[in-house]
Amino acid sequence: DVLAALRAAGDGWRAAMDALRPRTAALWQGWGPRERAAFRRHARPFWDTHRHRLPPETAGAIANARARGALVVLAARVMGAVATGDGLAVELGLRRGGTRRVEAGLVVNCTGFDCDLRGTRSPLYQSLFAAGLATPDPLGFGLGTAPGGEVLALSGAPTRGLFALGALRRGALWESTAVPELRAQAAEVAEAALAVARRERDRGLEGERPKSQQVVS
Repeated sequence: DVLAALRAAGDGWRAAMDALRPRTAALWQGWGPRERAAFRRHARPFWDTHRHRLPPETAGAIANARARGALVVLAARVMGAVATGDGLAVELGLRRGGTRRVEAGLVVNCTGFDCDLRGTRSPLYQSLFAAGLATPDPLGFGLGTAPGGEVLALSGAPTRGLFALGALRRGALWESTAVPELRAQAAEVAEAALAVARRERDRGLEGERPKSQQVVS
């Protein structure tokens, strides 16, 4: 209803979406697990299509291709694909029921980075999970992370010196894919990593001192 009212006002809905950007993380963090799960299940497609918009030139080119029949858009899920003499035969499960077979010379996955690490086959993440150094986000949005970007261990405590950036932090921040957010995260992680390195250096220096010079706290 809110988006419909903003659309009726012209370009107001775009300005409203952009104005939400600096506040998205705080809004997301104010929700509990049930609200986040409901958003993922029901509202995420609407958020994505309004938040991540096409440039007008690109939208115009797509509209022209669809009008000429050069591009067909289907709401469907890829069920499988088999190789043919000239390419691939792709089986689609249509959203409104039924299936459709499409012959394609090339298939390109443009759905973006899959940050759902539950059941991942990646040796890196499997080893981190097995060692208890990291945990996947329960909704499939990357890793569990602390406010400063440190990865959460199985115990729930941050794993010192292990940080995540970008889409891997969507579970904690949601808005974590574009350059302005990534730039801020990189600076924050760099400062935190430098602090860890300094602490380790200081511990090493203290270990080399005579006992009478060691600092006890």
